[in-house]
Parts: sequence; structure tokens; C-alpha cells
Amino acid sequence: MSDYMIGSVEGQSERKTSSKQVAVKPEVHEENLDSLVEQFTKLDAELKRHASEVDAFKKKDLGIIVRAAEVVYKAKSSPKRKTYTEFCERVGLKGARKRRYAKIGERADRLNANIDQIKNEIAENLIRT
Repeated sequence: MSDYMIGSVEGQSERKTSSKQVAVKPEVHEENLDSLVEQFTKLDAELKRHASEVDAFKKKDLGIIVRAAEVVYKAKSSPKRKTYTEFCERVGLKGARKRRYAKIGERADRLNANIDQIKNEIAENLIRT
């Protein structure tokens, strides 16, 4: 065998003999249980409060997107095609995002009226665009 092969075989045997580490679970005593429950309850309440704040921001962002899309639709509705093209170039709007904004803007009145009923997943998808 060559030195290269011997070295690789030796390295394999060393790896096989290494011991595995076992995670040790901390013991929970009765007196600590009340404290742990209290800590978790406080943290869980904070998470729920933050989640509702995040939902409010998403709805606000969604409203901004609908208003921005309304502006895009107004530019698209211009009698001169050149106006829309120049508008899109100046704001950096192109491709699927441009088409999506124009379509959302076309339905802006209905969307604004129902913005509170739009599911958060839909809002997240629109906000990411």
C-alpha cells in the first residue's frame, strides 16, 4: 500500500473509536416548576403581543403597496404610452412586478375596502415583491 492509503485507513480507525457525547437533561424540581411556568407564560404573552403588532405592520404595508399600485395604474392609464414607459424606467419598475402592480392598482378600490380581511400570507407575498 502507498503512504496515502495507509494514512487514510489510520484516520478512519481513529474516527471510529471516538466516544459519543450524550446530552444530559437538567432535572426539574417542583419548586422550579412554578418559576418555569411563570417564565414561559410571560414570554408566550410577549410573543402574542408582538405577533399582533407585526400583523398591524403587515396590514399597513399592504395598504402602502395598494396605494403605490394605484399610482402605477394611473400612469398606465395615461393616454400616451410613452408616459407609462418613462414612469416605469424612472422608478425602476419592470417585468412581473410591473404587471402585478398595474393589476393591483386596477383593483385598488376593492382592495382598500377589504384590506383588513386579507389573510396575512397574501400580505406577506405582496410585501416581499
